[in-house]
Amino acid sequence: MASSKTQEYCHCISKHITPELTKLGCHVENIEFRAKYLFGINFPNQVNLDDIKQTLKINDVFVFIRVKYIGISCHLYTTKKDSDNLLKCLTEVL
Repeated sequence: MASSKTQEYCHCISKHITPELTKLGCHVENIEFRAKYLFGINFPNQVNLDDIKQTLKINDVFVFIRVKYIGISCHLYTTKKDSDNLLKCLTEVL
């Protein structure tokens, strides 16, 4: 498990994107029930996951992909700019 400093840093650079994702119709687990350095984004049913994969790939955004959601390892997004890029890509598709 990540150290508390790592978790807090990851939370600081990613916390602004979760409310935006919720506005787009995605589900992100509440911070109280997940690690701060790792979270999943569950998309609305009508979203084409292949479109999301393609957009992320073109923009060099790395996530792990599961059947109906993507997982975000915040420690890979080392700056706010990185997490902003993730949000920009998802906003384009959603």
